[in-house]
Amino acid sequence: MTRKIRQAFHCNQRTHVQQLWLPVRNGMIYCSPACGGHCTLAAWELAWSRGRALAARLGVGWNAVVWENLGWHFKAVDRTGLLKVHLQESGDGWTAFLGHGDGGNWTGEGKTPGTAVKAVRKAARTALQTLSKLLEATS
Repeated sequence: MTRKIRQAFHCNQRTHVQQLWLPVRNGMIYCSPACGGHCTLAAWELAWSRGRALAARLGVGWNAVVWENLGWHFKAVDRTGLLKVHLQESGDGWTAFLGHGDGGNWTGEGKTPGTAVKAVRKAARTALQTLSKLLEATS
């Protein structure tokens, strides 16, 4: 296979996979073919409502993000994209992630979104202090 054909194949394959994750409405069902969880329009609307409320609660520079994976889920992401806050599965608290990607290098938990953010920042600062001490010891 030539390079151009391989590139076109991978591009089409990516596009096909992306299309499988585009939700389709069928009555009260609003779900992507790749999900198969029979997600509902009401759940999508609730996720967006809760995501926007979370972003507003965290303040300026935060945005709601909603995604589908056997149900509709939400989080708030800061303007850098490095800090993310999720409702815990139990619904009893919040988890904040700091770092690149969907998760992060550090996590923090709290009863409120704000305390989760403070906890993840504290975890990152503690790691930074530890690394600084290691670097000082080896110089």
